Amino acid sequence: MVITDVCVDEYTDHGHCGILRKNRRGILDVDNDATLEVLAKAAVVYAKAGADIVAPSDMMDGRVGRIRSALDGDGFIETAILSYAVKYASCFYGPFRDAADCAPKFGDRASYQMDPANAREALREAALDEEEGPTS
Repeated sequence: MVITDVCVDEYTDHGHCGILRKNRRGILDVDNDATLEVLAKAAVVYAKAGADIVAPSDMMDGRVGRIRSALDGDGFIETAILSYAVKYASCFYGPFRDAADCAPKFGDRASYQMDPANAREALREAALDEEEGPTS
């Protein structure tokens, strides 16, 4: 069984989990929709390479549905999705991010990862991922 992580932070020079774009105020923000397209393409590449399960860890809204659509569209209907439905903006990830050299070079991930104190949001995010379609 091969499981692959699907995210973009390890492939960027900025360390964020998504594609960055300037917003109306000229501030860099993560572009959720542009990121979904990259994640979907990456998941298909991983499936073509033999992944049995793809595991998006980026916390973009709509990622499970977009990845499922891309996998199904390329004939990978048996490739499962293991969603990181609840990922916190927490200092506990610090040692991992340092070891993987994927810590954000500026700002933080609080705009797209969850507040550890907000249990309701965690349950809501898990339910949203489930509603986006079958994961296998």
